[in-house]
Amino acid sequence: MLELVPGNYKWSYNILACLSCGGQLGDIAHVLDELKQADGNDDVWHRAWSGLAQSLERRAESARAMGSLPSASENHFLQSLYYTISEHFIPPADPRRMETYKKALAAFEKARVDWKYPVERVEVPYEGGCLPAYFVPAAPS
Repeated sequence: MLELVPGNYKWSYNILACLSCGGQLGDIAHVLDELKQADGNDDVWHRAWSGLAQSLERRAESARAMGSLPSASENHFLQSLYYTISEHFIPPADPRRMETYKKALAAFEKARVDWKYPVERVEVPYEGGCLPAYFVPAAPS
């Protein structure tokens, strides 16, 4: 496997997973040097990817201000992805995990609303509560 962070399989694997989910190589390049110098510190992982997500939010809002909703939406989708990647190594009981997850969902919601194709948010009843889910209707024939 290509080790983008030499000697750190889990980080390299997650960076490759990020790329396979649509992460942009230019964006990832912004955090790669910091990650290589972090010596496997998962707090640095979280901080670097969260910072990248925040920069994508600024990029999205700038695109929105210029009237480019497709660019704004694409940047919010990336923001959501980078927040998701950032929380991979936070322990489950750590409050940062849920905070980051909520930021990922909020970014996805902003992206969904402005996306050029319909993406409908639905809730699936489950054990007295609801699980959020998304449905993409089939394109008209």
